Amino acid sequence: MKRAIFILFIATAAFADRWSPNDRFRTVGVSDPQISPDGKLVAIVVSRPNIKDNRNETEIVAVDAASGATRALTFERRGVASPRWSPDGERMAFLANASADRDAKRQIWIMNTSGGDARRITDAPNGVQQFAWSPDGLQLAFVTADEPEKKTSDIEKNNKSFEIDDNDYLTSAAVLPSHVWLVPSAGGAAKRLTSGAWSVPVAHPPGPAPSPLVWSPDGTLLAITMRSTPHEKTPDAGLSHARIRGTPCSTDRQGLSSGRRSNGTSRTRARLGPLTAYYTTKTSNDSARS
Repeated sequence: MKRAIFILFIATAAFADRWSPNDRFRTVGVSDPQISPDGKLVAIVVSRPNIKDNRNETEIVAVDAASGATRALTFERRGVASPRWSPDGERMAFLANASADRDAKRQIWIMNTSGGDARRITDAPNGVQQFAWSPDGLQLAFVTADEPEKKTSDIEKNNKSFEIDDNDYLTSAAVLPSHVWLVPSAGGAAKRLTSGAWSVPVAHPPGPAPSPLVWSPDGTLLAITMRSTPHEKTPDAGLSHARIRGTPCSTDRQGLSSGRRSNGTSRTRARLGPLTAYYTTKTSNDSARS
């Protein structure tokens, strides 16, 4: 018994020489790897603790797939997240705070991968949650929360109540629907694509989007997930698509079929082209389907 205790003491002492509580402040995080279209580079988000300001500092770094050499693509920007290559690999879009102000919202920035300053192409009042390049690289679809309706009467202005439902306990204002917009990659006015009381699932960058936006190969349709309300745990109502060209911007269920399982989880099949893949909750009652 004494020998076992002695061995345990030696092992603990050896571990203490390698690790201390302060080492966590030197830990470097790597996340969200994105392979360039030509397969030669991998963009990653690198985060480091900033003890003085009590936050993590993030930057986008390009890693050469062959040599492992690294090159920083962003410098001294707050809230950096979601690096995404343009279809031709010549540009990089990413999220970052609009400014250094404490309450600044994340917006879409675009830079040439060969170098140069990034430029901001969105000015969404509630910030951008997620985005996706169009196949031709001419525009980006993005998701942002709607702005609250302006209150006109004194009664409305003094009414601070709102529905909490199953949202985070720190929620301090009414949760508003999130919808899809389009913006030219060269910059310009953003155009609303979807609207209504329903909502696209809310994303919280730098975390992953719960349901990413997906373009059809020809760039005419955008596959999205619809929820009946913007509340966090609202079950997905199913897949749908938004038309980009030809007809006025709208959201419909043409080419979609959906069902509901006995346990309340939904399953939806979409046909936006020859094939569309999706995922859904698997239960113990599931069986092989042809």
